[in-house]
Formats: sequence, C-alpha cells, structure tokens
Amino acid sequence: MNEHPDRGNLQLDRWRLIKEGGDAFVSQFLVKKEYETPDDFAARTLITPDPCTASSAIDDLINTFSARLDVTRSGGSDNFQQVISGSLCGVDREGTDMQTYIIRDSLPELCYMSMHGWLVNNFEEGDTSEFKTPYIIPYRAEDIYNWAYVNKKLVAVALRSDAAIIDEDGFSTGSVEVFRVFKLVDGKVVTHLENTEGVQIDPITLEPANSEETLSLDEIPFVFVRLPVPLLQKIDKYQIAVLNLQSADIDWLSTGNMTIYVEQTPLHSNLPQVKKPDDPTADPIINQVVIGNKVGRSYAMNAKAPEFIAPPADPIKVSMEKQKDMKEQVKDILKTQLNTMSLASSESIDKLSQGLEAGLFVIGVAFLTAEIKFARLFAKYEGRGENTSKISYPVKYELRTEEDRLNKASELKKIQKSVGSNIAKKHLEVQVIQTLLEGKIPSDQYDAAVAEVMEDDFVIYDAETVINLTEQGIISRALASGAMGAPETDVQTAMDEHLERIKAVQLSQTVGSGAAAEPALQEKVRKEADALPNTGGG
Repeated sequence: MNEHPDRGNLQLDRWRLIKEGGDAFVSQFLVKKEYETPDDFAARTLITPDPCTASSAIDDLINTFSARLDVTRSGGSDNFQQVISGSLCGVDREGTDMQTYIIRDSLPELCYMSMHGWLVNNFEEGDTSEFKTPYIIPYRAEDIYNWAYVNKKLVAVALRSDAAIIDEDGFSTGSVEVFRVFKLVDGKVVTHLENTEGVQIDPITLEPANSEETLSLDEIPFVFVRLPVPLLQKIDKYQIAVLNLQSADIDWLSTGNMTIYVEQTPLHSNLPQVKKPDDPTADPIINQVVIGNKVGRSYAMNAKAPEFIAPPADPIKVSMEKQKDMKEQVKDILKTQLNTMSLASSESIDKLSQGLEAGLFVIGVAFLTAEIKFARLFAKYEGRGENTSKISYPVKYELRTEEDRLNKASELKKIQKSVGSNIAKKHLEVQVIQTLLEGKIPSDQYDAAVAEVMEDDFVIYDAETVINLTEQGIISRALASGAMGAPETDVQTAMDEHLERIKAVQLSQTVGSGAAAEPALQEKVRKEADALPNTGGG
C-alpha cells in the first residue's frame, strides 16, 4: 500500500509523543551531552520532567473551545436523535453522546495531530440483521494511510489497523497490519480488506481470499476532520528545546550547585582532601581535612581564611529566563497560526473576529462539516436518502470575561439613552445583545432576539426610564408594557387592577376621622389616575 504524499509533510510521530507526553516524550527527545557517561545520562533522564511547553498551549486552546461549544442538533429520525443523545449505544457503541465524543475524543486529536477521521460503520462481518444503528470508528492521523479526491469528492481511502490473530481456542496470539480500502465505483461504494502486499484477505481468517463487498451507499462512509494548518507545526521543537534546557538546569541544581571548600597552601605542597566527618567507609587519605559544624580549622597568620565558595548562579538564571520567554513565544506563535487559518467560504470569513477567536471558529467549522456528513450518512444507512437534521454551531467564540462583557454592555446602554436616532438606538441595542449573548445561546435564538429588536418601534427598555415616560404621559401603558416584555393580553388586566388600587387608596383616606388626605398621596393618586385611559366610568 502506497502512502499519501501529504503525510510526509506531517510530523505525526513527534506530535503524537507531544500529545501523550511523559516518559515517552522525554526518552525520545532528551539529548545526551558530550562526555556524559551512559550512567549519568540515565540518571539525568530519570529526573527530567516533560516541560509541556507546546502541549499546555494546545490544552488551553482545547479547554477554551470546549467551554464555548454550544451546539443545537434537531431533526432527523428518532434513531438519529437517540444515537447523538447517547442512547442506542451512542455514537461510538459505548453510550457516548455526540457533544461528549467531540470534546473528549475528537477535539484533542484534531488540535494535536491536525487531522483524524470517523468511519461511519454499519457493515460488520457476520451480522445479518436488517438494520444496524450506524456508529463511529475513530481513525488516528497515522492510520489514514492514503486517500484521493475528484472534484472535491472522496473517491478512495485506505485505513490502516491491526487485526488480531485468533487461535483455535478463540484467544489472540498477536496481530498483523491490514488495510480497509474503500473506493467509489460507478456511484457505489466498494470495500475490501487487504494485507501489506496489497492482496485481499478474509476478514476472519486473514488468509488470502476475495473480500470485496458493495455497500448500499453512494458516498464513502468516511468523515475527514481536518484543519488547514497544523497547530503544532511551528511550536513542536520549542518543547524539545525547553526539555533539554530544563533537564540541564535540574541536573546542575541537583549535582553541581554545591559549595566547595578551598584553603590556601604553600606552593608545591600536597593539597588537602575533604571527606565527610561521618563517613566511615571513606579510605584513609594523607593530609585530609575533616570539616563539619563542630570541627574547627586553624590557619597561619596573615593567610587567607579557608572558605566555601559557590558556583555563580547567573547561567541558571539566564536559562530560566530563556525558558520562560520561549513559553510565551509558543503562545504568540499559536495565536498567529490560528489567525492565519483560511476557510473556503467567504461568508464564513466575514463572521470571523481576529486572533484566537478566528481559530476557534475554524475548528468549529471543521466539526460542523463532520457532523453534517455523519448525519447525511446516517440517513442513507437508514434508507431515508435526504438528511432532515439541522445542526447549528456558534458563529462567534467570545473570549472576553463576563466582567468585560457586562462593562461594555453598560457603556452601550448609557450611550443609547442620549442618541436621538431611533435606528441608531436599535443598532446599539443589537450590540448589547451581541456583547452579552452571541456565542452563548443557540444561533437561531440569537437571530430571533436581534430580529425582535429591529422590528420594535420603541427601543428603550430601562425600567426606570419607561416608568417615568409613562407617568409623564409621553408613552402609553400598552407601549410601556411591551418594552418591559409583558404579554400584550395582560395590559388591560393590569390597568383594571391598578384602577382598583387607586380607588382603594382614595377610600382609605376618606373613612374614619374624615381628615383630608395627605397632599403628597393625593398628588400621586391623581397622576396615576390621569395616566389611565378613559374607561367611560363616572
């Protein structure tokens, strides 16, 4: 089986080790120093941690996207809705819903490896049931071995996997590498299993045999999930560099960062040697010096006192500052990578903001495209043909904090009050909605909220302002009720209840001692009564 030429441009082994991290990454990329003995290198490897320089930046991106992934999935068949909700064994035959599957399984693969795939499976060998619920078999980037497109349509794909060798007792004795091949031939999907020599093999025995099968589909049931630019492409070696710098620092701090005893002696004399005072295993040494916190040391008149000297700390400080700087560079480079990712749709590009938000949108588009194809294949497996499901992803992935959003909305509301144009008021109110809700609620509800504002004739929604305008007789109670979001049918009921309250207040002031009502209360009641429409009563 030939490998696709584009795979040579991807550092899949390196990126996989960065994703997995830990000892595997350290063992692969920690460089042995010149003149370092194998034992010393092994000891240094043992205490060297994975710096996670690039992987932590990718993980931050994954967490940021996951927190803002608000997707609505509607329509389709009952089976489809149950599967994507986690019922009927879910999307992966393990009871996982689509949202969890994307965040937990697909998103990390996409961000680290730049691509992976879903085989939408419904053709298990030996299963003769009339209908089997389609589900996803994930394929890593390393196992998407070759593919071909014609007019942007997938016409061939070869997927690598390991097939278990089963003995006569039904237990595995090993595995062999095999390829599941799909081709689009005369509008039908043809699939077979072959070995590394390109010979078709039986799926059960793995022996050479014709295994070709024609599926009742008119498109290959494989979903590519890809990014236009690999996110690790320009930052992977930063993690390797920091690994070696950090390892050297830790090694120096653990073995070389110690004080050294020095003492001036006459020229050509034997230099004293030092041993620990509590080391009984040390060989006796002529002219040795015993040191400790309870041991004194005499020295000649006018001679420099013996002392401990420490190695300079400047090199280690420079190294640590460089590592810190490299970690910041990784974040900046990743943002640039995200910002430069291009989309095929100019309409989609118009919706992008800058920097990280743009990259999050591109990731969202990748998964939206994948989900749409999954839904379409599901419908074809069911024999429905047309896909009636509707999947909606956020059009914007807001990165401002909640406090930032609230502050901006407050400022916009202050400006809106002083603007004379009613059209301008509407657009400022739309900006408030955009600031607070875009990317946080389903897009259809967001669009409905914006349309509601643009259709309103009165766009002042501040309760204090609306009440004041009503009391001054500038707007009607019906208009005020609509501005406050109350149902239109409730206006008359509210006015009737308000009129009864006024009558009750007036009555309470005239009963008893017959004293006149308080002037302030009389004025308030008069204003409330004047604001009511004429009901025709006497």
